[in-house]
Amino acid sequence: MRYYLLALITVLLFVGCKQKTKVQVIKGPAQMEFINDERTYEFGTVSRKNARFTHDFKFVNKGSEPLVIHEVKTSCHCVSVDYPRSPIMSGDKGIIHVKLDFESQPEGYVKRSAYIYNNSSNRPEVRLVFEGIIED
Repeated sequence: MRYYLLALITVLLFVGCKQKTKVQVIKGPAQMEFINDERTYEFGTVSRKNARFTHDFKFVNKGSEPLVIHEVKTSCHCVSVDYPRSPIMSGDKGIIHVKLDFESQPEGYVKRSAYIYNNSSNRPEVRLVFEGIIED
């Protein structure tokens, strides 16, 4: 019985540790254009107790092929990003919704970023910036 349980646990461990599959990103004629070319959000001066807010970055695919966002990274755990998981078709709009929680950040000037990786020919890596001042 003990060997059966040990074998079952070993099989489950190997099944749970499967390799990550690589996504082949083909840069095509998709083109990510932000509405009003907005890629920086200046939130001004906020008190630490009110330092939680959201911001939407709106974009349009001006290319002829679907736009696919395949990865998002942030510079800080205080930034979380929600983005379209399905392709944005030619001419369609999309929204990148960002949640900012700066309550645990030190007082003073704050500048954080989110990096959006996609298959567009004009901006395959987009840096979205959030900056402002936090007061106690």
